[in-house]
Amino acid sequence: MIDTRLMHRLRDQLLERGAPSVAGGSPAAPASAAPYELASLARIAPLAELLFLMLTADADVDEREVLAVRGAVRTLTEGLLSAASVDGLVEGFAAALEREGLEARIGDVTARLAADREDAEVGLMLAAAVALADGRVDDRERELFDEVASQLGVSQRRVDELLGR
Repeated sequence: MIDTRLMHRLRDQLLERGAPSVAGGSPAAPASAAPYELASLARIAPLAELLFLMLTADADVDEREVLAVRGAVRTLTEGLLSAASVDGLVEGFAAALEREGLEARIGDVTARLAADREDAEVGLMLAAAVALADGRVDDRERELFDEVASQLGVSQRRVDELLGR
């Protein structure tokens, strides 16, 4: 069960952090981005793609889920990337999903995240928060979450701990 108090708190933090900024920010084109921005982007890309895939799992993309993904990326990069940069990242994920399919994208993302236990566990927690962002967890989201946990090699006992069960 993803719907725990801990996941509600995390979801609320991500939604708050993902809210549009009054300042707006300027789009950062990857070609003109500073090396540290590119490094940050490369570091969080597998986590961000996992969240994007969770967002699309139920085929009903809700604005709160989009805000949660944006909030997670802002948190992971300490606000380094503009909303436009995050949106560009998501567009790339959507193109890869359409081109390769869900199974291939999940396989690629989990292979990259599994190399680092902390990244794998953070990814699972954030994926759960994104699944919960619209206030409900669909069966397809739950199935995808379980598949990701399995491919990452995270035991059910550890998943329970991470989700605050």
